[in-house]
Amino acid sequence: MASAENAASRRSVHELEDLLSKIARKDNIDESKEFAARVQSRLHSGISKHSSSIKDRGIRKAPFIVLIDAEMPAVLVEIGFISNRSDEGLMRKSSFREEVAEYLFRGISDYAGSLGAVTQHRSAIAGSALQD
Repeated sequence: MASAENAASRRSVHELEDLLSKIARKDNIDESKEFAARVQSRLHSGISKHSSSIKDRGIRKAPFIVLIDAEMPAVLVEIGFISNRSDEGLMRKSSFREEVAEYLFRGISDYAGSLGAVTQHRSAIAGSALQD
């Protein structure tokens, strides 16, 4: 009887671990979408003024190896296409690459700032609960 109960317990613990892993992965995907949206917005609004060939291609979800097992929000950014003469010309300019880096930084900073707001909001709620 004990061996059957232990076997069922191990299976339910494994199922619980799988469920928790799926929940964490879903949260990570949702946060990555928010992160990507902020980076995409800053990057596109900043560099689109250089050429009409720079299109806002939005954000997409794809199973890139470098992103699959990330334990934090993660994004992969495509700046342009070297097969596109206009994109290639821009990417050859160090000033353009520096500008891209600046807009990437601003997008990351926007995302990080939004996390601070959530943390501060949660802290205010916790502080309010302590006062009650």
